Amino acid sequence: MEGGITAWEGSRATGPPEAATDYFTTAEDSGEMAALAWSLEHNTRKLYTALNESEALTDSGDIFFKLASAEDHHKQALEEFYYNRYGKPLSVLTDQMDLKILEGGASLAETLAWVDGRSFPEILHMALALEANAYDRYLQMISAAEDEDAKDIFRMIAREEKAHLRSLGDLLDSKEAE
Repeated sequence: MEGGITAWEGSRATGPPEAATDYFTTAEDSGEMAALAWSLEHNTRKLYTALNESEALTDSGDIFFKLASAEDHHKQALEEFYYNRYGKPLSVLTDQMDLKILEGGASLAETLAWVDGRSFPEILHMALALEANAYDRYLQMISAAEDEDAKDIFRMIAREEKAHLRSLGDLLDSKEAE
């Protein structure tokens, strides 16, 4: 841009919400990682539930219902891990969090606003970005976790995030082929 920042006239980017944003601090132990992961899964479930209920996305089949259900499964696995490891419910930590972000780090509210009026393929691309970032995040959590039980739960979720990528990619390929 000619003139640098001094030439900026207030225009804003109009693309999808930034899926790679990582503006929260790194958790200090496996319990905090589980709480953070639970919160991300919880909010991503909210997004997929809203997409599933959208009348504008009637050609989406049951993909968003399946993804929302998978997020519930991830939340349950994280709750079980935390209870088995620490002897108390995960809500001890999650109730203190006020994160309104998705697995990829994007804002839930901004993403819901962004999807309004978007085409189904555009929304699939956004979901792919979220799932890719979730997969990467779980790989990082596997490396950072200090115990094998945490590593195991993060591995399981990472495998499922990778499966979500395949499902979304296959659906996108079929829609683009039409």
